[in-house]
Amino acid sequence: MKYQNKPQRYFVTGGAGFIGSHLVNRLIGSGEVTIHDDLSSDRKEFLQRHLGNPNFHFIQADLLDFDTLNKTIANHDIVFHLAANLNVRAGITNTKLDLQQGTLATHNVLEAMKVNHLGKIASRRAMEML
Repeated sequence: MKYQNKPQRYFVTGGAGFIGSHLVNRLIGSGEVTIHDDLSSDRKEFLQRHLGNPNFHFIQADLLDFDTLNKTIANHDIVFHLAANLNVRAGITNTKLDLQQGTLATHNVLEAMKVNHLGKIASRRAMEML
């Protein structure tokens, strides 16, 4: 991934998860990183090493809270959307879980990007290049 001359502002949903936290470790040296995670299945201890870094921002919030998401996603250059329901078995008894944590959460991320005129969401290819 080629970085521009100016430091980038990265927004990572699900950044407290195993994969998200490793992505944060790679991104933190090239700009500001904001993590948006509700910690429902992830662990904040994955991010402990960054808590005192002025380029690191942690927002504990649900992606279904559009107002908070809309405010926190503003002014970022690229979005990495990694949040998902990790408890697949829970979907058997709570059939709305995957709809809410997958489809509706992704819709909110894309809508907030549209409202804030953000045009870059990381693809799998972009992540492979890190």
